[in-house]
Amino acid sequence: MRLGWTTGKYSTTYRAVKTVRINGENKTLIVKTFGSEKYICETYGVTDAKAWAKEQVRLMNEAEQQDTAVFQIELSAAKDLSMDMQRCFNGGYLFLQQIYYELGLDRICVMIRTRHGFDYNLNAILSRLLYTRILFPSSKHSSYKDSFRFIEQPDFELHQIYRALSVLAEESDYIQSRLFKNSLKVARRRTEVIYYDCTNFYFEVEEAEDDKQYGLSKENRPLPIVGMGLFMDRDGIPLAFCIHPGNENEQKTLIPLEEKLMEIFDLSKFVICTDAGVSSGTNRYFNHYDGEDGTRAFITTQSVKKMKQHLETWMLEPDGWLLSGGDITKTYNISELDEENHLEKKLDNQYTCNQIISTLQEMNFLKYEGKGYQPTYTRTELTDALHNAFGFCTSKEIVPIKKMKKICADTKRSLV
Repeated sequence: MRLGWTTGKYSTTYRAVKTVRINGENKTLIVKTFGSEKYICETYGVTDAKAWAKEQVRLMNEAEQQDTAVFQIELSAAKDLSMDMQRCFNGGYLFLQQIYYELGLDRICVMIRTRHGFDYNLNAILSRLLYTRILFPSSKHSSYKDSFRFIEQPDFELHQIYRALSVLAEESDYIQSRLFKNSLKVARRRTEVIYYDCTNFYFEVEEAEDDKQYGLSKENRPLPIVGMGLFMDRDGIPLAFCIHPGNENEQKTLIPLEEKLMEIFDLSKFVICTDAGVSSGTNRYFNHYDGEDGTRAFITTQSVKKMKQHLETWMLEPDGWLLSGGDITKTYNISELDEENHLEKKLDNQYTCNQIISTLQEMNFLKYEGKGYQPTYTRTELTDALHNAFGFCTSKEIVPIKKMKKICADTKRSLV
């Protein structure tokens, strides 16, 4: 492969090209288009677009050569393992990493860093907290230790995680709003109907302080609690959340969070669904609105299990549903409607989230220094589907080190 480019009236576009022979004639094949000079400089933070593109072609040539490389691995039954040397690594997080960068969370961290005076890697901390929360959910201390299980090792200390938590809390509204706007470029967000509910978390402390206050615990524990309110869109994907003192009435948390949706999320037309616990007169009145700047409506949901038998049977019947605002003569089967999440959608809804996450947890590799990573997981139709959907493949007898580095780098390319 070599670097090719075309120069237009206003910019130069760079490509990776190669010469192939078709029907006895040499033809130039475009392998990959990198983009214009302006796009490359703005997207990848470089000043010399041509030099960057040339380096990408070099890496692609190296990876192409290593795709067919053969390695001789010698093992001795008489030789001891090296002391304290990690040999097994998880690579399942790479699929989550690609989604993380598609959502532009790395750029959100960069913007936050410009407003604070810290010197640690906030992007590395936030990404590892998210990956471990999905794959190996546990405490922050355990998440720090689990982050060493990944192919890419952490470049931060445990105390920096705790320091970052206060920054993330302070920038919570900004993170939520930017993440929502970035997600619109990655997936369809249906916000015409949104759901709101509250829960609380207990703390094993005796004295109340700050937001940790004595209140009605969902788990009936006589301990200080902190309340949380959460908005979800029609597909059950989180929109925004708020944290409030444990002794605060949940009904009073709805309107302030709604106002944030309208102010920083630019949402103005929606129907709110809540249970009776949040369905106060004030909340219903606030959402009975139809004006030039938006439309709001309110629905109080009811537990199906508490309904009379004939109503419960009617509610659980999948056929005979109507679409609000649609043709009243056309009915729908709700089990066939498009209800999906991002991971499942990437795999054409063939697998559940539990199946996908279990597979990612088991995608481990044995590292041979100076050679590559040998997969220890079982190749299945699901692992093939993951690789096809995300555009890279690790299901080889061995993945050369440089090839794995390129895969890691490719999963960090932002789309927003």
